[in-house]
Amino acid sequence: MPTILELVGLRDGTDNLSGQSLLVPTLRSDKIDPARPIFCNIASITSKLGTFFRRSVRTDKYTLIHDFNEGKFSLFDAEKDRGEQQDVSGAGEHGAAFANLKAVLEASLTGNLRDHTKMSGQAAPVEAMDDAPDDP
Repeated sequence: MPTILELVGLRDGTDNLSGQSLLVPTLRSDKIDPARPIFCNIASITSKLGTFFRRSVRTDKYTLIHDFNEGKFSLFDAEKDRGEQQDVSGAGEHGAAFANLKAVLEASLTGNLRDHTKMSGQAAPVEAMDDAPDDP
């Protein structure tokens, strides 16, 4: 809701709303905490890209990516490695950051997102998708 209100220019006087506009980092970077976690979820069930489900959380210092299919976590130093090329999850000095971000990522797993974590390496049968209720 805060993002939509920001887009249509009606954000003034709505500070009591839950959440934060996703435009704030772009339009008003002085209003956000740089350590605020940003979450991303990516799922694919296609023949072109295969089946995968990845979740990540990023702060100003680190990015943690969890690949559910592989059961693997990767930690990247966002300050030194903006391209996320070197996984530092095994490095001792990053252990506390790894544990903290993993806990944040686990705590954010709610609702039907839990169902996506059960994705196997194969797409659901077409019959199963046909029986799924339509979302309004």
